Amino acid sequence: MRLRLQTQPDTDALISAIGDVVRRHESLRTVFTETDGTPVQQVLDAETVDVPVEALQAATAAELEKLIAQVARYEFDLETEIPIRARVINTDDDQCTLILVVHHIAADGWSLVPLMRDLSDAYTARRNGH
Repeated sequence: MRLRLQTQPDTDALISAIGDVVRRHESLRTVFTETDGTPVQQVLDAETVDVPVEALQAATAAELEKLIAQVARYEFDLETEIPIRARVINTDDDQCTLILVVHHIAADGWSLVPLMRDLSDAYTARRNGH
């Protein structure tokens, strides 16, 4: 999912909000291992899960597209990584692009609407100091 924000967000609040959403939803903090050839889901602890969010800067439109393509092509290792990655890419024109890549094992087209609603609510709460 690619969201172009028309204003520069509070990057710290946005990164924290993404973490809040991941901690709230077990499917976003689940890894998939194998035991004796049988797949096993392991939900990682909400308080200790490492949320892969990175804030980047793009100086040009070409650089922005290159960064977006890199994260969009990311291949998850579901045995060791949670099924979500995010990049907050700020540009020199005071705009921002948020890229969320979620493996289909954790989300589908239908679940993106509630995911974005939760992210919006979490961001608003963080901006308001909650």
